[in-house]
Amino acid sequence: MVVFPNIIRKFAINKQKSKEFRMLLEFSVQNYRSIKEEQTFSLVAGSSMAKPDNFSVQQLYESTMPVLKSAVIYGANASGKTNIIRAFSTCVFLIKESAGYVVQDPIKYYDPFLFDEDAKNSPTFFRVTFIGLDHIKYKYQFSYNKEEIIHESLDYFPKGQTANLFTRKNDTVGGNFVHEVRLGNQLKDQRIDKKLFKNQLYLSQFGSRIVHEQLTPIFLYFKEIETWNAVNKGYIDNYLQNNLIKELLAPENIEIKKRLSKLIRIADTKIEDVRIEEKKPTPAQKKEYTLYGRHSVYRDNNKTGGHELPFQEESAGSNVLYIIGGLILKKLTSGGILFVDELDNSLHPKLSKFLIKLFNNPVSNPKNAQLVCATHEVTLLDKDMFRTDQVWFTEKNKFGGTELYSISDFEGTREGIPFDKWYQSGKFGGEPRIKEIEFIFGDE
Repeated sequence: MVVFPNIIRKFAINKQKSKEFRMLLEFSVQNYRSIKEEQTFSLVAGSSMAKPDNFSVQQLYESTMPVLKSAVIYGANASGKTNIIRAFSTCVFLIKESAGYVVQDPIKYYDPFLFDEDAKNSPTFFRVTFIGLDHIKYKYQFSYNKEEIIHESLDYFPKGQTANLFTRKNDTVGGNFVHEVRLGNQLKDQRIDKKLFKNQLYLSQFGSRIVHEQLTPIFLYFKEIETWNAVNKGYIDNYLQNNLIKELLAPENIEIKKRLSKLIRIADTKIEDVRIEEKKPTPAQKKEYTLYGRHSVYRDNNKTGGHELPFQEESAGSNVLYIIGGLILKKLTSGGILFVDELDNSLHPKLSKFLIKLFNNPVSNPKNAQLVCATHEVTLLDKDMFRTDQVWFTEKNKFGGTELYSISDFEGTREGIPFDKWYQSGKFGGEPRIKEIEFIFGDE
């Protein structure tokens, strides 16, 4: 049984009203894996005032915009919900890593829709709209194929009107190996290098090669976005060993480490405390870390001491909880965006629901961090937990292409309807259409 005390009150990360920043508004993708036509996922809240803790009102130039703090994506197996998150992860990867490509390297993760003769040779397109640290809206987009970035541009809206910061020019120089960008009039320091290899994103240059007052913070916005897949055990082990443990040992993350131990303890894992042991490396080795969970030892129903178990020997659920819990607590502390695929994998539904609630509570989420997760778990589909614009579905059309939509897209829906019952009855789609037993075992 999973029991949660009122831990939200105990977070007390910062009871003062925090500055609102770094919020994702929309993400659009076209011609990527099962997604053929352009699909747009939005975290801009609708006009409903239901569940006011679930959105943050962002101040823009002369207007305000309500932005959701969390959303869930449902869909049948192979309907494309994972591909929505995977597309966003690919977009962020190319921004962070393409500056490291050398001339004529193929662009990783060009993965177009293959079931259409035109699409399978066409570019993949991404567009991200977000609010930056300065409360200004930005729109960044690019398209690419296996060999080159075809288009790239960054616009912003400093006074509510569109202004271009840079646009990639269509013509090439240097024997078709090099592209050049055109800088917008409002971009400071026009002396920066405008040439790059055709397989590199220009924005990627501002995290490794060029420092710029306006563009480096935009690169850092994307660098701090995290996506995570709970199904990939190799990724779990690698992330646990090489990233999360190192970060938790940093002096500035002491509070996150304490809260993570509390989260593990209240989640009915029977782990009373978590300890990180740092091993001294030899000259030929890197630093290694071992994570231990402490359990009570009993005799005749009386506690006699404790025993530490390496976390690798703990359950898959405990390992997943430790990583997801660490990622979530980091985002709640610093702000930013976290995408999680298969949130319910290895986690009890009550625990998954609790983790989502942390984002919708202003005490535990004073910096308006955002969580987007894909899941099959119907018990999370709670009308008392989500608004209609927070629940999304994926479904494939007759041509095999993924279509993305939210409950708020349906006419006649209102806040307070039983989301789970409507979904299970097929009113929202997004459920598998399983053929009858006779179809599988009957004679042809």
